[in-house]
Amino acid sequence: MKIIKEGDKLERKNQDKTIHIFIGSLRGGGAERICVTIANGLINRGYNVKLIVLNLNNAVYQKQLHPQVQIFNLKKKHTRRCFFSIYSYILKNKPATILVFNYQIALILVLIKITRQYNYKIIARNINTLSVKLKHEKSFWNKYIINGITKVLYKKVDLVIAQSENMKNDLIKNYNFSIDKLNVINNPIPYHIEAHRKTEKNHIKNNKRSIKEILFIGRLEEAKGLDMLLNAIKICISVDKHIILRVVGRGSLEQKLKKRVQEEGMDSNVIFEGFAQNVISYYENAAVTVLSSYYEGFPNVLVESIALGTPVVAYDCPSGPKEIINNGVNGFLVEYLNVQELSKYLLKALTHEWNDFEIINSIKHLSLDNVLEKYIKILEK
Repeated sequence: MKIIKEGDKLERKNQDKTIHIFIGSLRGGGAERICVTIANGLINRGYNVKLIVLNLNNAVYQKQLHPQVQIFNLKKKHTRRCFFSIYSYILKNKPATILVFNYQIALILVLIKITRQYNYKIIARNINTLSVKLKHEKSFWNKYIINGITKVLYKKVDLVIAQSENMKNDLIKNYNFSIDKLNVINNPIPYHIEAHRKTEKNHIKNNKRSIKEILFIGRLEEAKGLDMLLNAIKICISVDKHIILRVVGRGSLEQKLKKRVQEEGMDSNVIFEGFAQNVISYYENAAVTVLSSYYEGFPNVLVESIALGTPVVAYDCPSGPKEIINNGVNGFLVEYLNVQELSKYLLKALTHEWNDFEIINSIKHLSLDNVLEKYIKILEK
């Protein structure tokens, strides 16, 4: 009979509290920021966290990770090229519980689990309304090949964390998920924003009412609907020439958008700031934050803005805004893809009498502690 020493017990106990988190990158984005927030939160709750990243190119969020988070860089550019690297990691580290922030990586983990008969638990955090995302895909590989594989394999993960009810329903309807595998956990208010609110005694900015600045924060990509946003801003400027749109973020459409702004004579009203790692001051100095996306998961930009007392205007896109916005209290929800309505409610938001404390209190249920408790409950299920 093998004698289990005290050190062996401790090692096994620590192994039981090890969470392996897979993500594509640590570049600037909502999923990456939430991943860092959850990883740090788990460390603070006594877990060992191993973070496996496809690559660390432009890893702007790496510096925000808790120093005890162990990072494994697979050094792969594309998900479809990382099968053997992930398999090698599984073989060497023998994980018991995996939390994955990328559905394509989740497919690889399912395939390895089935073919090699490993017994790890896969918890997939779904970051978008998949059917809508894939509908807008231009890549043949993603739109047809990956989508087909997803419909067969994705439902074989052990559990899924959907960011919204709409996202959960999409997985049931379009990907044949059983309801008992699905858990809805909204994104939390990021730690750095909660910390800022606690340290800033006067975080409510009463001068917002005289500001005519609209804020956009996000990737400058087609999914974010910036074509429609510029159409709406053009209408707003025709009503009030003092209105400013401040754009924070980078992406493949940046030069195209700048060219359009210049050609249409809006360059004094639309300001491109580039990428910013700390966006708190942008939220605090804006009158309203706008979201014009074709699709989302559970938009962090809305949560962050409201948490800092700045109201929002957003399309009722799939999915998330409907579950965040309380009309007239913390913002306005706008008919999906209706540019005229978007401009109308942006103008209305600039003159509406907002109550800053009501705005902030409208999402107090999204505190990091509340959300982290829900993650831990699922990880230990």
